[in-house]
Amino acid sequence: MEIKRQHQEGFEILILDGRLDAYWADHLESELSKSIREGHYKIRLDMAGVNYLSSAGIRILLQSYKKLNQINGQFSLVNISQNVQSVLELSGVAALLKPHKTEDTTSITKGAETKRINTENGVFEILHEDENSSLSCEIKGSIEFIDHNNKKIINIPIQISGDCYALGIGAFGNGYDDCKNRYGEFAALAGAVSYLPTDGTNVADFHIASGDYLPEVNALYSITCKGEFGSMTRFDPAKEKEVIGFSELIEAGFNISGKDTIAIAAVAESAGIVGANLIKSPVADESGIDDIFSFPNIQNCISFTSEKSYIGSLVVIFGVASKEQSGDLGEFLRPLGSTGLFGHFHAMIFSYEPFMKGKLDLKETIKNLFDRQSLQSVIHLLSDERDIVGAGESEFVRGGLWVSPIESVIKA
Repeated sequence: MEIKRQHQEGFEILILDGRLDAYWADHLESELSKSIREGHYKIRLDMAGVNYLSSAGIRILLQSYKKLNQINGQFSLVNISQNVQSVLELSGVAALLKPHKTEDTTSITKGAETKRINTENGVFEILHEDENSSLSCEIKGSIEFIDHNNKKIINIPIQISGDCYALGIGAFGNGYDDCKNRYGEFAALAGAVSYLPTDGTNVADFHIASGDYLPEVNALYSITCKGEFGSMTRFDPAKEKEVIGFSELIEAGFNISGKDTIAIAAVAESAGIVGANLIKSPVADESGIDDIFSFPNIQNCISFTSEKSYIGSLVVIFGVASKEQSGDLGEFLRPLGSTGLFGHFHAMIFSYEPFMKGKLDLKETIKNLFDRQSLQSVIHLLSDERDIVGAGESEFVRGGLWVSPIESVIKA
């Protein structure tokens, strides 16, 4: 089968010529996935040159229809040959896959004129702003994991409600003794919390708020924010660019908020993640807790990405950033490469799923990901700027960005 592409009146047109059987169905699926990843959410297949359609081909057509329909996209068949039309009618799917009157040549999203910020590699369209929305931040625990006044290791239960956004080192379980050998990076957004256990399983676990149930994580330390994000922004690479670096997302966040200390959440398609994971609980051996991050002990406790990882995955990020490393928040912040900025960010890694164009609801987006996709990992984002061997920083293709000023910081 030959597959050609055209772009016409707002639609991506795939012109097919040949048999759409089980063999070529896989090739068509790859082409459709490529189109969707490139941001084409209005797709038509020109079927004039297709004289044979098998059930495997129908399966791909229906999968593509459902995938685009659930993100408010459009998928249909045009110029259908008589042989194929007969198969579609007998299969009962002809009406579903034909163009509908609701299909037009306008953009999928309409609305008021949006603000735009242009950076070196990205274009940021601000789709929602609320100057009255902000987040308050509470610091719990210590990066040393010890309550020096009581001479014991800290374990703080944190309940994750729908307006809670948090990160830190924690675990699921019944208190410190149960979690002692499993503490790892965790991230929580909008009622969902996930972490990567350090007990050797290397399989991320999660809980989601539902009804009266609010999940709880036992934390050695946490940065916990509550409230609502003040803005929602879509970002894409600038013309002739392919990716946007993580530092550009942070700098855009400062420009959007106009404040010096901010919280950021993002849902984005990954072009490569750079970060680190704990591979051993930092309190598994209490006698050696003071030396866990010293060399050479750190080699047995932390795994770093030696190159960009999770390319093509969907990433959910939460963290805080500041232009200064000061105050109660300062001890939890680290330099963000050579930008002169400071921050602390964790990311949940999911299998890929396209998401709707236009304004996104963060809570709904998070829920859909946990319902439909596979959680692969939780990772602490960092920059690796070592000469020659450094992996650089995380990079992204496109996505949604939520930004809010942090109005207050409390040390619990």
